[in-house]
Amino acid sequence: MLGARGQTASGPLTCQAVNRPLAAFVGALALVLAASACSTTNPDAATVNGVHLRRTTFEADLHTLVTNPDFVKANVAAVTQGAPSALGDTAGSVSTAFADQQLSNLVLLELIHQELLTRKVAADAEQLKNGEEVAKGILGVSDEATWTSLPADLKTRYGVKGGEYLALQKALSPTSDAEIARLYASVQDQIGICASHILVATEAEANTVVDELKQGKNFKDIALARSTDTASKDNGGSLISQSGNCPTSAELDPDFVAGARAATVSVPTAPIKTQFGYHIIRLEKAFPTVADLHDQLVTYGSQQATKEFIGKTTQNATVSIDPHYGTWDKAKGTIVPTVAAGTATVGASTAPALQSNAATTVAK
Repeated sequence: MLGARGQTASGPLTCQAVNRPLAAFVGALALVLAASACSTTNPDAATVNGVHLRRTTFEADLHTLVTNPDFVKANVAAVTQGAPSALGDTAGSVSTAFADQQLSNLVLLELIHQELLTRKVAADAEQLKNGEEVAKGILGVSDEATWTSLPADLKTRYGVKGGEYLALQKALSPTSDAEIARLYASVQDQIGICASHILVATEAEANTVVDELKQGKNFKDIALARSTDTASKDNGGSLISQSGNCPTSAELDPDFVAGARAATVSVPTAPIKTQFGYHIIRLEKAFPTVADLHDQLVTYGSQQATKEFIGKTTQNATVSIDPHYGTWDKAKGTIVPTVAAGTATVGASTAPALQSNAATTVAK
């Protein structure tokens, strides 16, 4: 789960190109953040293949977010859209759902960092610049004003993490013609077919329509007068919605799709038989080729490869989570929250005085 902006993946990490990735994880307990630097039972929030993710830094970042009025306001609004609430039941507290979401993010981002080290790849200047947008998604920051108000150190650290996420996507992008062709074949059913048609019951009627078109009669007029497709006849046979969307191959009869793909733009076809009758099809827009979709296919391929990387890596990594937060589910790449609140306690919080419904108090 990479924050609240963007695409589905194995585990919580999701991203579509430079789009802000969307995170989703639910939980019920609350963590009360304290400003005291007192030690706790475990100095690490997590370890990832032996690398320590320090608890004090992690919880300080959470505290920074939940005590930022702009962030809190935006988070309350985001909850209505399905994002987890960052706030616990009392002021100054952080929900376990949000804490576990953020810690899961950090685990996955550390795995990405380790992969880049292995590959001897570093985020370039453009990726680091765009990584700031990814960082906003990781943290659930929805506006520039809130981002600007955050500490420079926090923004820099998460900006680098976002840049590394993009660097991995780039490193995993498909490069060969064979890979691009395979991706094209895998998404053909989801590509829109922009066409109009006239549907009649018999081949004889269809041939009559062809003759009328050859005589110069208007396609739309014939569709209105003869087509048995009540959903499109009043639109002159157009299958394109008012919003400009064209039906995908998956939504159409296979025989219709084959006829449409073989058609020439603006030239009515010969009668094409399907389970619904006989169609005269007029293609309104050329079906996109591999070359037309090349850049989109590269983006899609990198997203799929990143999803696969995360799925495999989380299963093979050695991850330890402080039981204070929960346990690591390597199959899903997420933290499973604790069933009962922990017992570690530290000094009083400097956050606004709210009551917590959980017995857990942790250090900032």
